[in-house]
Amino acid sequence: MKISAKFIAKAGRDFGEAGSEWVNKLPGYISLCQEKWQLTHVQPLEDPSINYICYAHSRIYGDVVLKLQAPHAERKTELAALQLFAGRKVCKLHEFDEGAAALLLERILPGVNLRSLPDKKEQLEIGAELIAQLPVPVGMGHGFPTYQTWIRNALENILPQFEIDQRLFEFMHTAEQILGEICPPGSPQYLLHGDLHHDNILQNHQERWKVIDPHGVVGLPFMESARFIQNHVMGDNGDLLLADLDATINNFAVNLAQPKRLISSALFILHSLSTCWDVEMNYPPNQISTRIDECEYLWCDLDKFP
Repeated sequence: MKISAKFIAKAGRDFGEAGSEWVNKLPGYISLCQEKWQLTHVQPLEDPSINYICYAHSRIYGDVVLKLQAPHAERKTELAALQLFAGRKVCKLHEFDEGAAALLLERILPGVNLRSLPDKKEQLEIGAELIAQLPVPVGMGHGFPTYQTWIRNALENILPQFEIDQRLFEFMHTAEQILGEICPPGSPQYLLHGDLHHDNILQNHQERWKVIDPHGVVGLPFMESARFIQNHVMGDNGDLLLADLDATINNFAVNLAQPKRLISSALFILHSLSTCWDVEMNYPPNQISTRIDECEYLWCDLDKFP
């Protein structure tokens, strides 16, 4: 199977030499999976983002998604999260091949995403319901990253590589402090999706909503709301529609029975982290600058809440 030049360039840009080596091995990995899981009608997604995704039919499992994972940090945590969620509002993991970093997943059909619903209030209600139902309690030694480890990685490994507005360092230190206040040591531990937004929530034939692509991170359940809010108030150009924030935060506070300050704090932490990841992925400087300004707005916005 021929891999597009665009995807080859993207893999090299995002993951350097490891990405180039991985993408060169993809045809062999695909052939291995075709034989191992009896796949036919293998059709690559036209414009995959990071991982290489194919739709296929398995003589064993029926309609499936073949996901070949890029050399990123979520490789092992996604597999472990899928196994722990075990179909709990999440697409089923049929099989995996660790050597090829290949996942064979349930294909959710018709697969329309939550964004397709015209009523944004209904989107919020469904999102809040899933956020309340998804978390799985985990014990010590769970092996998943936490929001604390994500913040530490950003401060120690990502940001020092770049010449960046010093405000982002300050916001990350502030995010670490706030996280310690709202999720103090000894808090219950829950496995969360970590990237729960409208495009990762799909509808099946029974008109039930199921979740795909878990990153796997441990924290308190209300932390999951931040990624959904971030996506919900994002405009077509990728900037946050700040005028929509208050109503969206209030909606989650009501639906999750949590103080608005907790929901707003989670959003500040996640948006600061997201900005660090954008820096790591070499987003344009003007886009990074806008993100940092948004972090400042969210930080100042916390003063509204007791």
